[in-house]
Amino acid sequence: MKLIYTPSDGYIHKVLAFAQEAGVLDRMEMVPVIPFAADVDISAINPLGKVPTLVTDQGEAIYGGPVICQYLDSLSPGPSLYPGPGPALWRTLTRITLAEGVFEAMVALSLESRFAPEQQRQGDVERAWRKVVKGLDRMEQDAAEPGPFDAAQIFTAGAVSFVEAVAANVGKALAGLDPAYDWRAGRPVLAAWYDQVKTRPSLRKVRIPPN
Repeated sequence: MKLIYTPSDGYIHKVLAFAQEAGVLDRMEMVPVIPFAADVDISAINPLGKVPTLVTDQGEAIYGGPVICQYLDSLSPGPSLYPGPGPALWRTLTRITLAEGVFEAMVALSLESRFAPEQQRQGDVERAWRKVVKGLDRMEQDAAEPGPFDAAQIFTAGAVSFVEAVAANVGKALAGLDPAYDWRAGRPVLAAWYDQVKTRPSLRKVRIPPN
């Protein structure tokens, strides 16, 4: 398998976590790319030009973090990280969507921070930041009943760690945001859950395997 991904240090890579949980990390060839670099074009593999993208042993391209993670989970000889049909599955998938929304909002803010202050779109910044804050607030509620370790916990840990990694830099660059923002403030349950779950071997940041 070949994984095309952004090799960013400092946060939990959910795809790598799933690969480790499934026991296939050592079977993956790592292809680090910077998707917004001028000399990068992966559209021949992924028409959306986005990472992560996985190329299977059969040569099929799978793209989108949630889909790649579910594929890697399917390779595991052990129990699935996705509950069987029923209320628990919908809860897990909903929490995955929440985590992806927070992550994507932080990505949007990070990209916006590259613009000069006079070019920044304040309305977009406010909308994205509101998603981050409200998403973390919901995670605080969910953390009170995390349930058994599952896919949603990997996605949630990844989103929280990304906020932790980039919030200060984004806050410095974007008007109206606090560079000293602390996601833990007012969220003791989420903070305690995160500190515990990130000690799991697959969630210790960051173990980028060599090529």
